[in-house]
Amino acid sequence: MKYLYLLFCLFILSCGHPKRHYTLSELRHRRDWIEEYSLKHKNAMVVFAKVPGKTQLIKVVNDKWPDETEYAYNVLKDSSNNVILIYSSPVSESGDWNVEHNHYFDPEGNTFLFERHASAFNDCLANDEVAYETVKKYFDSDFNLLEKTDNLVDKKGKHLNKSECSIDFAIQDATIYPNAESCMRAHNIIF
Repeated sequence: MKYLYLLFCLFILSCGHPKRHYTLSELRHRRDWIEEYSLKHKNAMVVFAKVPGKTQLIKVVNDKWPDETEYAYNVLKDSSNNVILIYSSPVSESGDWNVEHNHYFDPEGNTFLFERHASAFNDCLANDEVAYETVKKYFDSDFNLLEKTDNLVDKKGKHLNKSECSIDFAIQDATIYPNAESCMRAHNIIF
């Protein structure tokens, strides 16, 4: 009888909770909600800086950045203390370019969207104006790619031909982490 009880308990424990699968529409809605939440809760954003030669990040308080900041990280948690957004960006000393990598997380902590925003002065445009690129990759709960979009525009929003005009330094894809835990571990983000 003990053996049967033990098997029954193991069966119940192995069932666990089934993964929640979200539709693309639900994921887009969640992204919009996270963006609205981040605007309403700017003070809840925790900011870290990476400096050369140090593995431990420095918490940025009152917008006081350390000298020689290499990378900036912004982390946002929801009211349940779950990480919902990690923004990372290398710092351009010249200001000639900008790259942002954003990981958005579902309520279970899985990455459902990765966005890369890049901008740089570009000689394919008149007067070396700035070109803007946005890449979005939506993922399901099993980290399978659902949809990818890639958009390259000028400052007026006019679409640019990628074969004629590109942001070369941004072509290298950042690592896309499957969940908040692995993203935080890789970037050494510790609360």
